[in-house]
Amino acid sequence: MKIYAHRGNKSEYPENSLAAFQSAVELGVEGIELDVHLSKDNEMVVIHDETLDRTTNKSGEVQTLTLAELKQANLLNVDGSVSEELLPTLAEVLNLLDELTFTGDLNIELKTDQNEYQGIEKLVKELIESKPRSYPIIYSSFNWHTINRMKKLEPQAELALLFAQPLMTYQHLIPEIAPHGLHIDFRLVAQLESAYQGDLPLRLWTVNDLADIRNWLLNEERNIEVIMTDYPRQALALRSELASN
Repeated sequence: MKIYAHRGNKSEYPENSLAAFQSAVELGVEGIELDVHLSKDNEMVVIHDETLDRTTNKSGEVQTLTLAELKQANLLNVDGSVSEELLPTLAEVLNLLDELTFTGDLNIELKTDQNEYQGIEKLVKELIESKPRSYPIIYSSFNWHTINRMKKLEPQAELALLFAQPLMTYQHLIPEIAPHGLHIDFRLVAQLESAYQGDLPLRLWTVNDLADIRNWLLNEERNIEVIMTDYPRQALALRSELASN
């Protein structure tokens, strides 16, 4: 079972920062998950929230600020102190992963569930195509229209639907959308399986409790492919420990 670093190694470094991604690669994760929004001037920036308020020392909506303005924000450390890390662009992350010769999966979540960010799918596709890389890309989103747009733009792309509780009533649409995987809140697996009988790989988010991580690592009966966690160091160590027993 693969271990993905959720927003990088965010338990030790500012989430979605270059430092968090570098740490995750150095730990040896099989995948990195990150989030992409568009700035006012249509630059692809890596941040989870629609605003700067929670993760930086600035405030404001990402879509109302230019990249130059966003670059004035410093990311916050795990303890809430201000770090030297700046909000990265997707291009900067791709450059870093290339420099580190990353070979795991890169899961790019297109954050269009609150703001549509018209044209984001095409911008991301074109950037990916312009960069050398030695790793596969998985595009995911809670917005099923985004998944369909990506499918039209890049028919060979690896696409995944994100599932949280409000979307569970729409499980019957999975075959129609035809994703390649399902990224689901790990607490909803049984609920999904009761209604959906397909065999798509399940990638679970966000599994942080070591007891939960252990349970999923030991569960070979379900089609679980990935555990996404904020604690990749601990998850990797636990998997290694279980493998040696």
